[in-house]
Amino acid sequence: MTIRNYTNTLLELRTCEERYRLLQERREVYYVKYLGVRSPNLEKIGSGKNWSIDGMSVFLDLVGRINPQTGMSLDEELEMLARQIAELNTVLKRIRAALRKMEGLEFQLYVAIVIDGLTVTEAVQKTAEKNYLSEQTLWRYHLPKIKEELDALRRKK
Repeated sequence: MTIRNYTNTLLELRTCEERYRLLQERREVYYVKYLGVRSPNLEKIGSGKNWSIDGMSVFLDLVGRINPQTGMSLDEELEMLARQIAELNTVLKRIRAALRKMEGLEFQLYVAIVIDGLTVTEAVQKTAEKNYLSEQTLWRYHLPKIKEELDALRRKK
């Protein structure tokens, strides 16, 4: 259950980060288009126009306009996503600490692969050595139990 919670939270974090990145890009495009100021994060986008009161009012209108799908403006949504990302990072930190304390071969394999970043083969070797088991036992009986969670993470990358 803890492994599934970690996987789901990690996938949710990646989704929030991607949404935040896309909204930030949209905000920068508006900024360049209506204020004519080049952002260092963006490549050349159109010609832009020189700064003017009209450009500023259009820009402020676009970032302040309520999106009917979310019920929030662009700036509000960016702020909400930043809070969500910080909260999810905190939750993941706590789950990682809990996973490291847990006993069991599946937990050890999962921590070695997902959190420590080892390859599956390296994780199996390390866990087998640590627990005085044969690698074949881990490959046959314990790795298939966490394979679904590992595949879910790989699909999302």
